[in-house]
Amino acid sequence: MKQLIELYKQWSGAEPDSCERLPGAGSNREYYRMNGNRGTVIGCVGTSRDENHAFIYLCRHLASRRLPVPELLAVSDDELRYLQTDLGNMSLFDAIKGGREAGGRYNVAEKQLLIRTIRELPRIQIEGAHGLDFAQCYPQAAFDMDSVMFDLNYFKYCFLKAIDIDFHELKLEADFRLMAKDLTSESCDAFLYRDFQARNVMLIDNSPYFIDFQGGRRGPYYYDVASFLWQASARYSHKLRRELVYEYYQALSQYIEVPSHRHFVNRLSLFVLFRTLQVLGAYGFRGYFERKQHFIESIPPAIRNLRELLDERNFPYPDLVDVLYRTCVSCSSLTVSTILTCWTCFAACVRSSRRSALPFRSTLRSALPLCTAKNTPRSTLLLSASSPSLTRKVSLRMRVAMVEAMCLTAVPLTTLGDMSSISNSQDWTSL
Repeated sequence: MKQLIELYKQWSGAEPDSCERLPGAGSNREYYRMNGNRGTVIGCVGTSRDENHAFIYLCRHLASRRLPVPELLAVSDDELRYLQTDLGNMSLFDAIKGGREAGGRYNVAEKQLLIRTIRELPRIQIEGAHGLDFAQCYPQAAFDMDSVMFDLNYFKYCFLKAIDIDFHELKLEADFRLMAKDLTSESCDAFLYRDFQARNVMLIDNSPYFIDFQGGRRGPYYYDVASFLWQASARYSHKLRRELVYEYYQALSQYIEVPSHRHFVNRLSLFVLFRTLQVLGAYGFRGYFERKQHFIESIPPAIRNLRELLDERNFPYPDLVDVLYRTCVSCSSLTVSTILTCWTCFAACVRSSRRSALPFRSTLRSALPLCTAKNTPRSTLLLSASSPSLTRKVSLRMRVAMVEAMCLTAVPLTTLGDMSSISNSQDWTSL
């Protein structure tokens, strides 16, 4: 702290009148708002010179491309401390708080902020990559097999192990490698922001400015779209996600030749899965190991994203998908009594069918809305049928009836919607 004040003094000619430490998030960096004779600035103290160097280089480069990032004002000789312009207190995350707390019902003004931000992303990714020396990036220069495997193993050891999910090490590793191969199968020279989320977007007069890009590297642009639109706590509706994907796709087409709609959404869904696993690994480490409450609270919405994605997409990684389904059941907020209530519904349905002589399927149709009203997806019910903790309480006959009901009865799933349907429409916003 003393050295940061000395850096401020060298820059401004006097010590700051006040110095307020700002709340931290997921990193070990410390931020201070410093006020003095040259106005208010933000001071940063880092613990990793390599990480700080990456931010300093990227910040200067992106600013030279006239992109909306903070301006560096002063940097210490060892690059562990620096001063930057103060972008204020209003993040995009805070600005759209009303819609988030309303269960994802964003008003027009909030939607416009999201659209303006997502349309600015291709500019950062494509314009920002021009002339960028990716060798300066930290901890890796590019999104490659090694970085993908690191994140997948991060998920395995910091999340799956933490919640005691059993898995076959070799089979899961084989699926990880296949997924990593698929993720890196297309070359791309874009700037991958990596942590592109609403908390890292500051607003000045409703215009977005971008921070915390020190983990950026060369990589595919799909990753940042997945990171932003499937942010665990954002609660964007299916329709709003589709609109924002469409806005991004249109904006991207102004910079590069874009792939077909179908190819784009198929690739995007793969990166949504990968990004979800990556953040769960981070939440597991920051929450379960470092005991940071914010990250523990972020796990249920991330699991909800994962559960819905698995319900709507078929991924060619059988052992990984099996592990993920069991993870969703294990982490589900549904209690044993809630699932048993659903099964009780089926039991009553069977009895009603016998008394009224109505077809079994008809009575099942009347029973299923009671389950979906509890936000219980089909996959959760099917998997919980084999849960050891529940099979002791429910007869085999009852579990078979439940599986039959789910498999034979036409029930609309309460999921994010099939993203591939986007590619069948010229106007995605109409979906």
